[in-house]
Amino acid sequence: MELPAPRFFVFYNGEQDEPERTILKLSDSFQPCDHPELNAGYEWTAIVLNINAGKNKELMERCKPLAEYADFVSNVRKYKRNHPAKDAISLAVDDAADYECIGKLLRKCKGDVINMLLTEFNQKEYEDMLRKEYLEEGRAEGRRGTCRRTCRRTEPYVLRPRQRWRHHK
Repeated sequence: MELPAPRFFVFYNGEQDEPERTILKLSDSFQPCDHPELNAGYEWTAIVLNINAGKNKELMERCKPLAEYADFVSNVRKYKRNHPAKDAISLAVDDAADYECIGKLLRKCKGDVINMLLTEFNQKEYEDMLRKEYLEEGRAEGRRGTCRRTCRRTEPYVLRPRQRWRHHK
């Protein structure tokens, strides 16, 4: 029995302008090796689909919940220009009342939706917090350069698609 080839998809809905479709290769995030024979081996790729409003129209037409979600996120961003974040999210949830697929869920879980979107993960804040902890740890141990050494040691393991992964079309 043959199995279908596995494919891994990532949905992108960040605020930077990105292409509708991008291929990411895990190997692009590794440091180059002096021995080419060691570079051979397993290659993991991800297909990144931009799901912001106005992108990937065919996908959005075929998946109504995803299209509604993209519209909801777009409305949150629009309202954030003139309102505090909590109010912007609340207004966007109210606007989603007529959504056929996700409207009922958004209304039912409005408080959870607001809290989740208010606590979005922020990579830069996380890295700054790590650096501060490493620096304090180094000071407590009386060592200079601990932060720099530790950050260098952990940096390759922090996923930063914009900085480390090269985009392939």
